[in-house]
Amino acid sequence: MDTAFRELREETSLKAKDVAFLFQFIGATTVHHVFWVKIGKAAQPKPSNEIAHCDWFKSEELLSLVASQTTKLIVQNMFMTAQKSWLKKPTPKALA
Repeated sequence: MDTAFRELREETSLKAKDVAFLFQFIGATTVHHVFWVKIGKAAQPKPSNEIAHCDWFKSEELLSLVASQTTKLIVQNMFMTAQKSWLKKPTPKALA
């Protein structure tokens, strides 16, 4: 979990208050480890390292964004997993 905290901070400048592992997703060329994090309500992402852009979007907007098929499948799986787990209701915004 320490790696998830560190990667989030390094790539988006966001500081997580809590983190939960959701699932692993095997894409065409990459294994993705997906986490749900809790952050402060006023937190604003700032791209850094290999991230070119990051922003907040409403959950219903995520699947209409220009993104790879793998990213869209990860987002779909994330919300299905979140609804089945301790998270119950995903927050209305997510980072993409």
